Amino acid sequence: MSDNNTNGNNKNNNVSGNNADGNRYTSGNLYDYNWVKPRLFVKMMHESQVPAHVPYISQKDMACTVTVYLDDFAEGNRTECMYVTERLAEKWGYSINELFETAQKNTPVLLPYQLINIREMVNDIFYPFENSDDIQMWILTSKDLLYGSSYLFCKEVLVECAEKFRTEALCILPSSIHELILVPVECGIDPQAVRKVVREVNRTLLPKELLSEYVFLYRPSTKTLYAY
Repeated sequence: MSDNNTNGNNKNNNVSGNNADGNRYTSGNLYDYNWVKPRLFVKMMHESQVPAHVPYISQKDMACTVTVYLDDFAEGNRTECMYVTERLAEKWGYSINELFETAQKNTPVLLPYQLINIREMVNDIFYPFENSDDIQMWILTSKDLLYGSSYLFCKEVLVECAEKFRTEALCILPSSIHELILVPVECGIDPQAVRKVVREVNRTLLPKELLSEYVFLYRPSTKTLYAY
């Protein structure tokens, strides 16, 4: 997902290159920021997985990158996207912080979220806590089950989730780049103790799926995110 193969000299000012799967694409004019702006969204990953020449905002051991949906995103194909590179950001004349702010606003629109009871997802095969009958755990992901970790920095989504659970705070486990696990603090979860579970689960993930070794606590009253 880079613009190393971009070609800004074709007749229609279209840009060609390779998507995340290595397949060729021809998108709209990536050098036209008015075309790009509504297509920007946040994609999270572990810092160790950031491609060369891709600017990002560092958050603990995570990287917040800005990514562009290509032409067919409106048709429901959520896999055709590419990272914003230093070259593109310079071409548009915007800093990574400015682009990230726009991408934050777009993310809930481009990636409508859903909450899934973890029991429905795993059918009790894996439930990593004792006395689990007393613990509510929900998977926060997108409708397409892609890039759900992006919501970690979408405060309006976290506020809506906290209101749904009527909780003072949410313990957030970074399951992978595609989903977060939410647990209301009233369930008695200790964020520092849960971090050990997160590290154990991370050992089972492919490097490109890894998100973070930290556990997070979000308080909607102050809209503050804490890391443990």
